[in-house]
Amino acid sequence: MSKKLVFNGNVYSESDPVLKASNRAFLYGDGVFETFRVFKGIPLFITDHWSRLTSGLQVLKIQKPESFNVQRLQFHIRNLVKENGIEDGARARISMFRNPGGKYTPVDMGMSYTLQLEGLKNPFFELNKQGRSLGVFTEFPRLKNPLSSFKTLNCHASVMGGIWAQENGFDEALLVNGDGEIIEATSGNLFWVKEGKVFTPPNNTGAVAGITRMHIVNYCIQATIPCFEMVPTEAVLLEADEIFTTNAIQGVQWINRYKDKRYFNKFSKYFIDQLNESMINSWKDLRVIE
Repeated sequence: MSKKLVFNGNVYSESDPVLKASNRAFLYGDGVFETFRVFKGIPLFITDHWSRLTSGLQVLKIQKPESFNVQRLQFHIRNLVKENGIEDGARARISMFRNPGGKYTPVDMGMSYTLQLEGLKNPFFELNKQGRSLGVFTEFPRLKNPLSSFKTLNCHASVMGGIWAQENGFDEALLVNGDGEIIEATSGNLFWVKEGKVFTPPNNTGAVAGITRMHIVNYCIQATIPCFEMVPTEAVLLEADEIFTTNAIQGVQWINRYKDKRYFNKFSKYFIDQLNESMINSWKDLRVIE
């Protein structure tokens, strides 16, 4: 059975040619996107993802139809879950891009969108059993600009970082900004732990303002775990007790090796448990509302 997607509110097969050659996402990377977990038809942290999406659209001056809101997005997600026969967990991606027309300068500020779902084997977040190795990629800095906090359709730093990591025998690469500061990983935000204190680079360095990052910080506050924003150096990471990365799909990924240093995963396990608890509670709360 061919998987289904939503394009501008209508359901199509993923094999249908829904995007034209004039599409500005294809021509200019003119848009933003979000990925998030779906648990039994309920998207996790959807209001946070929606807020980041709409803020990104405002920066790009792309005009979203008033009729397309977070409730409409949730309706489409539930519909696609049924259309694709997904029972438990899924990865969702929504891409929003400016309507066709013009060259660099657009003639239509309106918005189109696609929504896709992919079933997951495990509906819950699961910590990687094998720790990941880490290197620092400096050849393609992620520059600080008004769009740095958002997930845009231009992902060259992460793409090139991923290629570099693969070519050099690493599982993950850390990215730097134009000042040479370590800001995040190719797959998400960066955290490290030293003597029971949790650290993460600040968003104003050029890192994406991660939704999972925000919730990890909130879990620290709730559990009175000291948490600080700090720009790390390689020496700081080598002195850390633990390093992990976060994103909306994998939750937490444990790093076990950076250069010759090996790391623990105590806090990684704790935050995975907290994310799963949040997912179950979100599902229960929305089920009660419905």
